[in-house]
Amino acid sequence: MTERTYKPYGRISQAAPGSATPLPASAGGEAPGSSSLEDCTLKNLPHYACTLKDFGEGRITCVGVFLEVGCQGRRYAASNASDPVLRELPEYFSADRSEFARRRAKKVLREHVWMLRADRILTLTKRGKFTTTDDAWLAWKAFCRLARKFWGERWQFVVVPELHQEGGYHLHVALKGFFDVGMLRRIWSKALGGTGHESGADTRGNIDITGAVASPRSRSRIASYLAKYLGKDVGAVLRGRRALAASRGIPAPRIVRWDQALDLGRSQVGIAQRKIRELVDGRLEANGWWEWNLGGFHGFLIAPLE
Repeated sequence: MTERTYKPYGRISQAAPGSATPLPASAGGEAPGSSSLEDCTLKNLPHYACTLKDFGEGRITCVGVFLEVGCQGRRYAASNASDPVLRELPEYFSADRSEFARRRAKKVLREHVWMLRADRILTLTKRGKFTTTDDAWLAWKAFCRLARKFWGERWQFVVVPELHQEGGYHLHVALKGFFDVGMLRRIWSKALGGTGHESGADTRGNIDITGAVASPRSRSRIASYLAKYLGKDVGAVLRGRRALAASRGIPAPRIVRWDQALDLGRSQVGIAQRKIRELVDGRLEANGWWEWNLGGFHGFLIAPLE
């Protein structure tokens, strides 16, 4: 069974770029390196294939994957299917499918929350709780239909169901901007089959809302708060149930890809950081960097320090 490891190596700040230790060279021998990004091609040098995601306001992630001479990612893996390491990769993902799905769902959720610029959380509950995620999603669909009639395109969200320890579900929703909580409660009551005018013991459910805190740090906290619930119901992910939902109006992060020549005497993270500064306007958040290994492949990850 192939182990996937993430090893923290250091912190990258605005004042000291590229101060981390160089990553290991290829096992296939030391080819002459180049510090110029433009000198690297897929044909003549080992290199790192880098992907930058720019979420705005200085927040970025960057992944670099080391490739041998002539490697082109999936094409290389397909043309070298006899390699025992590459044959082992599908076994890794199938054996650890639930963990892989959970990690991917958390990544998608964090990206949606950040691009939404979420600044508050709704908690939607039903009297007696939802017994299944299907029931929760049906109520949510009815609620969104009514909310769009009232607020139109301004109604944008990221939503995750939470499984209680004693059973039953309720919903957590990340939103941006002010929405009247009284109107939200009336709409939620209608979505649960009521008239919207119930009170006291006759109410079908309730909505709680947090105060607005519009800052990059608050968005990270909102994303972390919602992401922790994705691990509570792994079975729902395996059964093909929806683990989260997001509105279509949320923009996607800007993605930039480049090939980075291998330089044995310099930090690959430092070279990538200089390239990132050329591509991203304004001040970057403080980032950490990690080395990762998976089935014979290795690379680095640059991500914000939460």
